[in-house]
Amino acid sequence: MTPPSPATSWSHSRRVAVAAACTGALTLTLAGCITVNVPPTSTSDSGTSRQSSQPSATQQLGDSDFPAAGIPTQVKWPSDWLEGFMGESEGVRGTIVSIDLDYERGQWIWEVTSRDPGPNAEHPTRGFEADLAAESLEVLSSREVQLDPEEQTKVTIGIAEAARLSGESSPSPRLVELAQDEDRGVAVWEATLVDTETWAETELTIDANTGDTLTQETD
Repeated sequence: MTPPSPATSWSHSRRVAVAAACTGALTLTLAGCITVNVPPTSTSDSGTSRQSSQPSATQQLGDSDFPAAGIPTQVKWPSDWLEGFMGESEGVRGTIVSIDLDYERGQWIWEVTSRDPGPNAEHPTRGFEADLAAESLEVLSSREVQLDPEEQTKVTIGIAEAARLSGESSPSPRLVELAQDEDRGVAVWEATLVDTETWAETELTIDANTGDTLTQETD
């Protein structure tokens, strides 16, 4: 048998090396395509979930989530700032028909709704709503809104007087909501006050023409 020539041996060795290299590359490629699902390490301790170990940071009051730490003393009291406010702020277009204290995105806000009928009252249903920084009364945002029929009614007792009649007094209770409404055909002011120590909530209905307290309920 004739021994292979050096050129033939070199060619055969090269083919073997190339084949081995291709096999190795294919193996690495396949290995890179394999996904291994490893379950996450459990953070529970003796079957107790961490999610349930954190207490709630807010206290539910009416429609708002107030921090459990309470309402800061820097938040303006309505009975102090409502008088004469209509002509002093760009957040008011006319007679104020409601205020509502909210806590949103880490900031205390007074939401104020006023009438905006126009110079000749050609838009009786148009209102103006503004969010005010509760400490400084700076206008943060504003928008036009449609007033409810009861918010369009002319009344004798304005919102500033209604705030005083609500019984708000420092340090407690605090008036957090006041809105013109109607109760069995009578124009009224609906007021919500909060005891800053117990979080007890009191709701008052005040006659918007006589100033008499019609109903009072405390939770």
